[in-house]
Amino acid sequence: MTETIAQILRSYLVANYLPHTGQTNLTDDQDLFDTGILDSASALALLFFVEERFAISVPNDDFLPENFASIAAATAYIGGKLLESSATPAVAEQVSEERAS
Repeated sequence: MTETIAQILRSYLVANYLPHTGQTNLTDDQDLFDTGILDSASALALLFFVEERFAISVPNDDFLPENFASIAAATAYIGGKLLESSATPAVAEQVSEERAS
């Protein structure tokens, strides 16, 4: 089974940042900045991870808290970028399914 965008992001965040906060749960709508999971440096690391993992480019104008403040927000942003790009039909289908759920 293919991992969804949200699952990939959650795995990255849990492995790299959750242990440092003492939190044990991470929901899709949880604000990653307000809860201390992300700060400016870790947000930049997340940006680099997203660009590499999903083969997208995030313009400076799009690197905004509202696009990366939660797993849900980042999933929507990444999904939109994948649909804009020359995504394969399989990727487009996966993004469409994630948006529907």
